[in-house]
Amino acid sequence: MNFRPLIIALLITAATGLCAQDFHNSFHQFAPMTINPALTGAFYGNMRINVIGRDQGRPITESNNEFQDISLAVDGNIDFGLTEGDWVSGGLNFVRSQAGEANFRRQFTGITAAYHLAFGKNQDRVFTLGGKYGSYTTGLNDIVGLRSPFTEANNIASDSDIQQLTPTASGGELVYPSKSSSDYMLGMMLTAPVGKSSDIRIGISSDHLFEPRLSSPRVDTTMNPNPLPGGTQFEELNRRFNAFVFYFAGISDKLTFNPNIVYQKSSVSTNILLQALFHYHYDDAKGINLIGGLGVRLVNSTDIPIYLGADIGSWRAGISYDVNIGGLRPSTNTFGALEIGLSKILSWNKKAVVKPVFICPRL
Repeated sequence: MNFRPLIIALLITAATGLCAQDFHNSFHQFAPMTINPALTGAFYGNMRINVIGRDQGRPITESNNEFQDISLAVDGNIDFGLTEGDWVSGGLNFVRSQAGEANFRRQFTGITAAYHLAFGKNQDRVFTLGGKYGSYTTGLNDIVGLRSPFTEANNIASDSDIQQLTPTASGGELVYPSKSSSDYMLGMMLTAPVGKSSDIRIGISSDHLFEPRLSSPRVDTTMNPNPLPGGTQFEELNRRFNAFVFYFAGISDKLTFNPNIVYQKSSVSTNILLQALFHYHYDDAKGINLIGGLGVRLVNSTDIPIYLGADIGSWRAGISYDVNIGGLRPSTNTFGALEIGLSKILSWNKKAVVKPVFICPRL
């Protein structure tokens, strides 16, 4: 199978936009189900736990009011399928983003499931169909912060996300209610060998599949001289398209080259992340691999992520530091974001996957 035209087309498409939106990570390997639910269970083992935290924008927002994200995911495999070599997977996913003086938050809590279909002469190719369902919520934790001198001086209250949280009247005070809705994500992925020492994963997905309308009841009160009418207010989430290409090429017995592309498109916003990672197999007997590399995030303020990590047995730890080189550099002092991730794979019986024929480390 010739993947070169598809990879070139994805690169050309990815170069058409320069904005970021919704949940995203530089070290996305620690938050796979945020990109595509088909990555549920795409690893060698029975159960996997992933957690990653992200701190962004500290020099701009000052005084501990930066953007903070946390992602937690647990997924597992069951050796069951329609044909020999297939398996099914399920998982839990929690993502929370909090930002600014007013602690504006986005949150998703849900479940994922995937079916992995092995095919080909040697069953060395896998087609995966995955889905995710849960609750998506937005809101404000601190309305006092919205009126602070800092937010007023920087016009943060005029941000479109803040404006969508229309205040209601309650006893003469403004109330910014949370909004929530059911949310769906559908994705698919193809995993296949490329030659004798390389393999590839290609996936596409659609998040906010039905463009959900987040809603909350409006508060009506006679204590306010100009009460707002009752009813319901809405915020619509734009459908988001995700695509990725993960490639693993064995350069030698000790070194694997791992270039990756992740493309995200939502309405007029586009986020493209390119990675060039290297895995050095320091001690195969003890399962020790060292990870390092660079990336580039093409958004409204371009970042250069620096990656460091290690596999030790069934554990993986990683850290990434985004160096800001775009328009925000004078304010950020080149600090784009800091991420710390941790992953653990548990295996207690026969691995619920096809016989490993790929060189990709620990996916």
